Amino acid sequence: MLHTLNLRLFPDQITYIANHAEDHAVIVDSTLIPLLAKVLPTMSTVEHVVVVGGGDPAPLGDRVAVHRWDDLLRDKPERFDWPALDERDAAALCYTSGTTGNPKGVAYSHRSIWLHSMQVCAPEGFGLSPADRELAIVPMFHAMSWGIPFAALMSGASLVMPDRFLQGAPIAQMIEAERPTKAGAVPTIWTDVLSYLDSHDVDVSSLKEVIVGGSACPPALMAAFRDRYGIEIIHAWG
Repeated sequence: MLHTLNLRLFPDQITYIANHAEDHAVIVDSTLIPLLAKVLPTMSTVEHVVVVGGGDPAPLGDRVAVHRWDDLLRDKPERFDWPALDERDAAALCYTSGTTGNPKGVAYSHRSIWLHSMQVCAPEGFGLSPADRELAIVPMFHAMSWGIPFAALMSGASLVMPDRFLQGAPIAQMIEAERPTKAGAVPTIWTDVLSYLDSHDVDVSSLKEVIVGGSACPPALMAAFRDRYGIEIIHAWG
């Protein structure tokens, strides 16, 4: 089961989440090693850490087995027989932010992910198609990135992910360079992007539609993107 960890939470919350979920292995980008190293000693059930990228894994210590992603995949077959799974089995797990107590785990079944992906691809949803390039700014630990990565794979849309560069400048520059047609992020991201666009000459003409959620989007922000840049902001939920 995939469990997406939010390393922006307080250390004691990360520890609680990992131990409550009984995580056995952590896959971490090498840029996040310093953050993981601070809480790894308190993760009592973790036995393996898989590092993606070329960073130094030394801060992770030797309490758990540390592997390189590329080493694990090297010389492995490109195809394998998929296991027989019940569609109602849990496939993924997200935890809430814990604003009213300890974070609560929410499981996603294979069936729910499939059905939600179909809805995201539908014209009445996000309308993803093979002609789209989707900029998924919302992270995986936030409701599985609103299902965007799964729907992109289902529809054949290209997927662009900004890594940890979530400020207005790198997002705007990524839009100019990668030419996404659609995007998804919380309103605060787009407030910063708008501020950057209004003071810099950046071509964001490829972007036609933005889905927002998580908090209320100011009508003035929606109007500014529509009137000044031809980008339609659609409020999904939250």
